[in-house]
Amino acid sequence: MLSNDVVILNDLLDQRRAYIAPDVPEDDCFERCVAEQALKDFDLDWAEIEAGRVGAGGDGGIDGLYGLVNGQFITDDTNPGDFRRDVTVRVFVIQAKRSQAFDEETLRKF
Repeated sequence: MLSNDVVILNDLLDQRRAYIAPDVPEDDCFERCVAEQALKDFDLDWAEIEAGRVGAGGDGGIDGLYGLVNGQFITDDTNPGDFRRDVTVRVFVIQAKRSQAFDEETLRKF
């Protein structure tokens, strides 16, 4: 039996999917929502969140990879010359799971 918090979380995810991405498969939307919450302090838009998604076969279970320099999301178009002093680099590696817990195999693959 699912606990109340899991039921509520699933309902919130369903609402978010219906609002933002009704045509996106449920698991893909879940990965996007996880990334959105993990990176909410950086105010990334939906396109930036999508750009960081890397989930596919042979990726070690990584669903998202995001690089930020001085809080700015890095893309192929980012000019490294824009960052000269007091540079702060953050890398976020995201693995989104809907299971109740992580097992050793999940961590081993990562």
